[in-house]
Formats: sequence, C-alpha cells, structure tokens
Amino acid sequence: MLKKIILWLKKMLGLARWDPKSTVFTEGSFTGIINDKIKRKTGIKEFICLREYEKYFTFLRELKLCEDFQITTTYDYLILKGTYIKSPVFNENNKKLIIFCHGITNNRWSLFYVIHLVLQVGYSVLIYDARNHGKSEKFYLTLGKNEANDLEDIINWAKERIQPTAVALYGFSMGAATLLFWLSNFQRRHLEVKAVICEAPFDNFFEQLTNFLSNPFWGGSLFFKKKEIFFWKNIQRFFSVEKETIITANPLDELPYDLAPKLLLLHGLKDKIISWQSSLNIWKHFQKNMGDNSRVNAYFFHYAGHGEVPFFGDALANNIRWIKQKKSNSRFSYSSLLYSFLTKNL
Repeated sequence: MLKKIILWLKKMLGLARWDPKSTVFTEGSFTGIINDKIKRKTGIKEFICLREYEKYFTFLRELKLCEDFQITTTYDYLILKGTYIKSPVFNENNKKLIIFCHGITNNRWSLFYVIHLVLQVGYSVLIYDARNHGKSEKFYLTLGKNEANDLEDIINWAKERIQPTAVALYGFSMGAATLLFWLSNFQRRHLEVKAVICEAPFDNFFEQLTNFLSNPFWGGSLFFKKKEIFFWKNIQRFFSVEKETIITANPLDELPYDLAPKLLLLHGLKDKIISWQSSLNIWKHFQKNMGDNSRVNAYFFHYAGHGEVPFFGDALANNIRWIKQKKSNSRFSYSSLLYSFLTKNL
C-alpha cells in the first residue's frame, strides 16, 4: 500500500527522483499527464512541448544570457547552486528580477513554463536548487522553514551582484510555503521585494498529508493505526524530513498580520495533494488581520490539479474563480493574470 502511495505521489508531484541533472526534460512524466488531460478537454495534442523549451533555454545559454552561480547558506553553510538568466527581450523590465522557488522533489527548471513567460516580457530570472534537491548540497528539509533562510541568502546575493530595481518572488508548493515563512521573518528587510506569488501553498503540512492519506483509496484511518511506524519511516525517507518537521511545518500559524509586498495566491480546485482550502485559509488570515485587504488576492482554477495551474489556466482560459469578487469566472488566462499582477506591482 505504501509503495502504491509513493509511486502515485511521485507521478503527481513531478520528478520525485532527486535527479542531480537539472534539465527541463526531467519533467517528462509530469507534463505527459497534463498533456493527456488537456487533450481530453480541448483536443490539443501537445500543449506542452518539452523539446521546444529545452531548445529555448539552450539558446539563451549559447547567447551567454545564463550564468550559473553558487552561494553558501548563512544558517548551516550548505552550498546552493542556481542560474541567473537575462531576458533576450530588451525593455524597461530588464532590471526587474523574478526569483523562483520550486516544489519538493523538483529542481530549478521545474517551473520552466512560468520562467519562459516572464523572460518573454523582459524580466530577469533567478532560479536555484533548494537544499537536498538538484545540484545543491544534501541535508534534511524543513518544508519551508530553513528554506526561507536560504531564500533570504539568495535575495541578499541578488541585491549585491545583480542590483535589481524591483524583485518578485514566485513559489510552488513547498516553494510557496518557503515564501510564506520568508514573509513572516524577512519581508521588512527588503523594500525591493514588491510582489509575492504563491502557487498551491500548504497552510498546515501534517493536516494536508493526513487528509490526503486518510482517503479510503489509501486504506483510510487503518493505514495510520496499523502501520504507523512503517509509515513514518518511509514518509520521512521520501520527503527527507524529520517527523517533528512534518508535524510543525505550519505557515498559517506563523503568518504576519500585515504585508509589505503584494501577495497573490493561486490554487487549482482539483488539487488532491494540497487542498485549495489552504490558500483560502491564508487569504482569510490576511482579510481578518490586515487593514489594507487589497494587498492580497486569491484566484482558483477550476480544472487544475497540483502543479497544473499555469497550464490549465492558459489551455482553458476564462475558468478562473476570483475569491475577492466571488465571481464564477474571470476574464483572465493564467499568463494574462501573471502579467497584469507583475506590471501593476513591479
């Protein structure tokens, strides 16, 4: 049963191979699933063509617009490796920087679709492998807590070396939780950070994991009662985290009561890994505690599962629910929503 769960998690989460080779092509199994779903709904045979994205990023490297780098974390002296990419489009956005934080089991290239979108309109991009991922050094994950310290080091490096006029942060899943923990601890240190985009963040990791595994499909509560020791041993190995971290990784409990940057929450209503209720709970927190409620918005995508928001948001436009206005549909596609948010806030 546990093997079945882990195999399904690997397929849904994306790479799940801890592959040290950072490349767009390692997203193959995940994008295959998305392409099949989009084909069933729209008839489009290959909405995501990995060959073309791989060619695009290879071309940027040939133009010497990509620069690999590494930093040493101040928290525990791990080496993190990443890539700084300049846009091939010359305009007023070139000095503005988007920093991406990928999800668990992925690498720096796993958000290739969104990276490509922002490069096309002139923004510079910084991507890096989180600790215990890709080419960065291995150590236990903390599901966003210590990773927020790592992000702080990345931002400081970028401010010193790149000197952007404005910065936006984009995180997916664990990367989105990393941004939330970063907001709790560091947001006032960087006036340059104007915008934060969280795609599929979790509010309480253990609660999300418990709800997911309590589904009758996995054997329900009997799975926990009869195989608790076996469960913890293997789930810790899969996520490379300690048991205490799984229980205490709760961004919602540590959120600030106000925001310096603007915050955009994005979530798929078909997400079976992290429920869309997580983003709703985060949105409610700021609506309740913050004086200026306009600083946070939440959009929900009708047909998107975990990691599918950008693709379904563009392949199936006009199917986005905006919680603030309580509309069943929005005029935005994913890319137009992303561009609008960045244009207004950077």
